[in-house]
Amino acid sequence: MKKILLTLITALLFSPLVKADLGLNLGLGLPYVSQYGINYTMGANWTANLQVNSLDLTTGEANANLGMNEFGINWHPFSGSFFIGFGIGQQKLEVTAVDSTINAAASIDVSSTTTIAKLGWMWGKADSGFWFGMDLAFISPTGSKVNVETTGGLGTNTSQYKDVVDLGEKFGELSYMNLTFARLGYLF
Repeated sequence: MKKILLTLITALLFSPLVKADLGLNLGLGLPYVSQYGINYTMGANWTANLQVNSLDLTTGEANANLGMNEFGINWHPFSGSFFIGFGIGQQKLEVTAVDSTINAAASIDVSSTTTIAKLGWMWGKADSGFWFGMDLAFISPTGSKVNVETTGGLGTNTSQYKDVVDLGEKFGELSYMNLTFARLGYLF
């Protein structure tokens, strides 16, 4: 699979194309509230992107961080703004909770490889300069790895510990959608 993907990327990057632009973008969506990345347009029909997506939540002495780095290729079938995309990524969920009254803490890290399918629009990409976009992505994780660390008496043989590991593994395999309802970029 890696060889096929590398061959496709090499063919796209070095094929004789009419126009190529490099740019930056910022996005806002759900569940990934913060999104930023680099875009590379390859003619009228292809774009590639490297994206960093994150969601950070904090309440009291607990915090959660869901993040995903991704690489994607988008095909613009009508040489316009609409695109169909495919990508790969690495997602990571980090959750930490502390109870300072009994000096106990727990954290879990769940990471998995993702495949990504997208439908979206990049209005203004053909003209260089500023562009606006939105997209809907289906994210399918596989191969989850779970790491749980505890202090303050929660042993690895307890049912609570095993439940946390099971839940982490289920999350690591859970498919979900990401809606980017606003993405602003600039192509140089």
